[in-house]
Amino acid sequence: MPTATSISGWSLLNVGPATTTFTEPASCATAYRTVIAPATDPALPLWNVHCPWVPPADCNPSGSIVQSIISSAEGTNPTDGLFIVYQSPGLVCPSGQATVGAAEKPNPTSISVSGAFNLSDAIPTGGSYTVFFEPPLDVFLAALDPGETAILCCPSSYTPGNGGCYSTLPSSAFTPTTGCGKEGPEANYGTVNGTWTIGGQTITGGLLTITGTIPMSAVTTSFAPSEVTSYVGVALEGMGILVHQSSDIVTASATSSAASSTASSTTSGTSKPNSALRVKGNGDMQGVVIAIWCLFFILGARLVV
Repeated sequence: MPTATSISGWSLLNVGPATTTFTEPASCATAYRTVIAPATDPALPLWNVHCPWVPPADCNPSGSIVQSIISSAEGTNPTDGLFIVYQSPGLVCPSGQATVGAAEKPNPTSISVSGAFNLSDAIPTGGSYTVFFEPPLDVFLAALDPGETAILCCPSSYTPGNGGCYSTLPSSAFTPTTGCGKEGPEANYGTVNGTWTIGGQTITGGLLTITGTIPMSAVTTSFAPSEVTSYVGVALEGMGILVHQSSDIVTASATSSAASSTASSTTSGTSKPNSALRVKGNGDMQGVVIAIWCLFFILGARLVV
């Protein structure tokens, strides 16, 4: 797992190993966070539908731990949501998940990325001055130690975007009526000016940082009938992150072999391949480090968290 426990103001939280396949209850299929986004950009949530919202404990491998972490982020301190949750050693993701990205850091000076790690989220550059938050995935890449591999996972029917996994809900299933979120004063935010390379883009502007702790306030909004078609409901899931080293795979393989040998001496039947070794291309993956991205989208001084 990464040596660092914090980086760029974010806390890195390892919630335990993921070396066997986790299967969630059927009820978890509809236990997602529902958010409201522009119809033209469903990956960018503007409002929550329920505030606060906490995932059911039985819907991820480290349920009660993750539930507690997310509950703590429902407070009013603007820095409460600056965390990245992952699992390490992480070798296999929950059933029903798909691999959506991978990163490998073979040495201190190089790293290879693919999939969602390499997505270039659009950052507005049309104005005279651009301000933006550093995407959590970029933050996590900087924390990887040499020799580590990270894998990102989403539910197989979801699309990766903005550090999470989303699926647009049909209008027959959800029509926006009210939304909720949190609002904080501009005094809580600072900027570091410069030129940055983020997500494959070179950006000149101000990197936003949270420097204050003035409590945020709950805010709500209502959508007029004439506005409804401009917005969509979106099912949002945390993007899973699993981190491992090659030695973790060797250990898992040895453990599996020993278990298979013991089983063959006491029961009859054929052995199954070790699912913990099916890392890349595993259609059952949820995430090599389960990451629940607390979504920090800056809209004036309002944050959707």
